[in-house]
Amino acid sequence: MESRGQCVEPSAAIARYPVDPTGVGEAFGSASSRVFSMNSLEDSVRLGCVMSSLALDVVGTQEYVATPDEIVKRWSES
Repeated sequence: MESRGQCVEPSAAIARYPVDPTGVGEAFGSASSRVFSMNSLEDSVRLGCVMSSLALDVVGTQEYVATPDEIVKRWSES
């Protein structure tokens, strides 16, 4: 991801039980754009990867549950 000359390589987050890629891009985009407006590019890419991993673990576009504990756990693992 690149913005204003700054480039960040995504750090992968671990999907526990990958079953369906539907909605992964939307999870990444919405999480990363929200955080980017408040924090750094690196944080926005990292949270986008975390939210994508949550979406990958369920069937459907927005069926995942993003609890604070699970977000923090996957953030620290990525």
